[in-house]
Amino acid sequence: MHPDLKFDEFSEIGPEAWREAVAVLMPGVDWEQKLSALTPEGIRLKPIYDPSDCQGRKGNEEWPGIAPFTRGIGAGGSKFDRWWVSQEVPGQSLDTFNDLIRAELMRGRNVVTLPLDAASAGIQGDRKGLSIQTAEDLGRSLRGIDLQAAPLFVWAGPSALLLLGMLEAQLGESSWRGAVLSDPFGEALKGKPLTGLTDCWDDMAVAAKWATQHRPEVRTLGVQGHLLGDAGATAVQELAYTLAIAVEYFRAMIERGVAASQLGGQFVLSLSVGSDIFMQVAKLRAARLLWSKVLACFGTAASPLFLHARSCRFNKAVLDPHSNILRSTVEGVAGVIGGANSLHLAPWDEVMAGTDPNARRLAMNTQLLLAEECGMAEVADPAGGSWYVESLTDELARKVWTDFQDIERAGGMAMFLQSDGPQTAVAQTAAGRMARVARRQDRVVGVNLSPDPLERSVFTMARQKPLQREAPRNQQLSGPHLSRTMEAVIKEFGAGTSIAGVRTKLGGAEDQVGQITPLNFPRGSQEFEELRREVVDLTQRTGKRPLVRLFKLGGPKQWSAQAAFARGFFEVSGCAIDEAVVATTRMGETGPGQHQTAASGGDADYLQFGPDIIKRLKVDNPYMKVFIAGSPEENEEVDRKDGVDGFVSQKTDCLAFLRKLIRQLEESD
Repeated sequence: MHPDLKFDEFSEIGPEAWREAVAVLMPGVDWEQKLSALTPEGIRLKPIYDPSDCQGRKGNEEWPGIAPFTRGIGAGGSKFDRWWVSQEVPGQSLDTFNDLIRAELMRGRNVVTLPLDAASAGIQGDRKGLSIQTAEDLGRSLRGIDLQAAPLFVWAGPSALLLLGMLEAQLGESSWRGAVLSDPFGEALKGKPLTGLTDCWDDMAVAAKWATQHRPEVRTLGVQGHLLGDAGATAVQELAYTLAIAVEYFRAMIERGVAASQLGGQFVLSLSVGSDIFMQVAKLRAARLLWSKVLACFGTAASPLFLHARSCRFNKAVLDPHSNILRSTVEGVAGVIGGANSLHLAPWDEVMAGTDPNARRLAMNTQLLLAEECGMAEVADPAGGSWYVESLTDELARKVWTDFQDIERAGGMAMFLQSDGPQTAVAQTAAGRMARVARRQDRVVGVNLSPDPLERSVFTMARQKPLQREAPRNQQLSGPHLSRTMEAVIKEFGAGTSIAGVRTKLGGAEDQVGQITPLNFPRGSQEFEELRREVVDLTQRTGKRPLVRLFKLGGPKQWSAQAAFARGFFEVSGCAIDEAVVATTRMGETGPGQHQTAASGGDADYLQFGPDIIKRLKVDNPYMKVFIAGSPEENEEVDRKDGVDGFVSQKTDCLAFLRKLIRQLEESD
């Protein structure tokens, strides 16, 4: 602060002064109750926070870089150790992938993300990614890249042992760092059968031991907690279940002889970041706090947690898709403020084709803009000291820890997953969130709020040509089974054996941990998108776009609010909207089922003109549906006798109402 800048002339303003000022503006109202809000996590947000909200909480007394690392793992934040710009890339040929990554490393990317297809990751099914069969293939994909300067980040499947051995066979004595991550439960939650779990545990232990001794800058254990956020989980559910999975891995590694003191630095927890910016910031901060608490429970000192943050899929939309750019930007801000060590921001087309190179470049440049132009890399823990954020972090952490303890008391996460506990809880949360979107209580811009009714391109996009993959090479296998040691795996890859060949030679049991039901991955806007597609299909079949004529009774003062509501209500369906003042308008001749009418206006105007107008409209077009914008209250029976077909108001389930209406039009077509 400049030495000449003085604040002596200002008196100190305490919390009570703020409350008194609000009370003057809202006399006779319980404003603290009225202005508070309840989050999906069950946390009540207050309109005003003050130092008393942080009393007795150590978080606001900590410094960045000091355990329990609530405020970040480095004293300088991202100023001296920039977060990883871990933008994911689609699967391509090995040489094309190499060209793309090298070009992006010259434009600001600072980490190599390696996408693996199903065969390379050792899972069943069809997953897009690079087909890496041999160490030579891996060398082609990483040609000319210094993995010490640009670390490697890859989800290697249920076991990272083979990919880690392949990397060592290819790179030899070269220095490299990064994260080559095993996550068997994550693959199961994505719908991949979880067999050979005992072998996965053994492989994970071998990889973790070897990395701590030979590659201390390489992490090998990961939890894809972002899958829970993508499926619609609350911040409490996502973080509690992620911690519980990590503890399950932690316990399995200790049983196999890995020291607890070595494990803290082996983990990467991946969490989603959504549009609720402060809750997402609190979630990342709480994750580090709780990880230190987990390590203390295992009797080891706190070590910094590496957090990977990824844009949430649940809130992305196909309609008005460029609005996803803004959602991802907000998520990037939350990730940076929350202290993520690695960050992927979704390109605007990720929930569609996801192949537009300009969309990927824009997503990557968003991260660079946050760091270089906004200066967000210059401040350590920007949210630190905020009474609101500190209080929210503390409340969230307490709720997460309670849920986590409940899981542990019930037998741990493996048993909980087999009983479908997390899957059911997350599905219920997602259903509730989608219901709020359907009623327009939660707003999705471009979908259930301020849509573009003329939008058609998202439903007529040409399909992308199928990706040409390199066929796996068959190889004659001979010799005894390999021992599950890193040295044996490295030697085998050095001799040119394919990843399928090494996997076969390792053999192993096909034990399975019960049946783990995969998560469902809905999106909040998808049901509105399906409705819009129905309207597009109906328009193409009939050559007529469904029309809503909005009749406004009286003067603008009487109908403006209701007319604005009615227009917003009906236009989310994609129907055409035509507005008219009722005094001079009559409906013309129309075909069956193609028109609906919404009437709005003051009560007096409606009582004077409404019944007669509705009768005339019905005579002109008996197929017309007439709705009143407003609640029926005590006049519903009379209104329906006058020909009113229904009512729309803030309480109406917008999606269900419009879906029924469009189906009626389809049946009458």
